Amino acid sequence: MDWSSARRQWRRNGKLASLRGWIEARMVAKPDLTLDNLVLELVGRHSITIHHVSVWRVLRSFGLTQKKDLQAAAQKRPEVQQARHIWITQRQNFMRNLLP
Repeated sequence: MDWSSARRQWRRNGKLASLRGWIEARMVAKPDLTLDNLVLELVGRHSITIHHVSVWRVLRSFGLTQKKDLQAAAQKRPEVQQARHIWITQRQNFMRNLLP
């Protein structure tokens, strides 16, 4: 038996094979949807239990990639940016003068 072709066939015919169109439409409608939220929607709307890795494989087959933000989402909020600015411009200088 050719295991590589069997493996590919298994992946195409998994639980999500019939939902590929729905998943693709959902990602087009809401491109900032997180993987975890998409899994929760699948569970809620289609009553299936699925591992997030399986959903990720479908997304990857669409050509989507995982983007990691170098800055935490909280750091983009205005009040956090202001606090960071104060820390960088004032507090660090103060602390630097205290250290030998």
